Amino acid sequence: MGNITTHAIDTLKCALDYGWMLAGNFKMKTQYQYIHFVLIEEKPKTKVWQCNNNRSGEELGVLKWYSGWRQYCYFPTVQAVYSKGCLDDIADFIKQISN
Repeated sequence: MGNITTHAIDTLKCALDYGWMLAGNFKMKTQYQYIHFVLIEEKPKTKVWQCNNNRSGEELGVLKWYSGWRQYCYFPTVQAVYSKGCLDDIADFIKQISN
């Protein structure tokens, strides 16, 4: 998965403001200390988010709906080591997109 596409930007229909995304009346945190999340795909009922390293911009994984567990899950795309803080940030973001 590469950079966000023009189509995704057009369909996003929200504003970015210093690491927060406004979608309707709902405000989501997308920027964390070491990672950030980018919407890369909107499906009819769910969305796919890319998790990137803030320093390098490298994709670390994606968050998407896992039908087997009926919830959003994190799918790493590279071998990486995550601290408790990074895992907490990923869990926080999953909590936001699950509401």
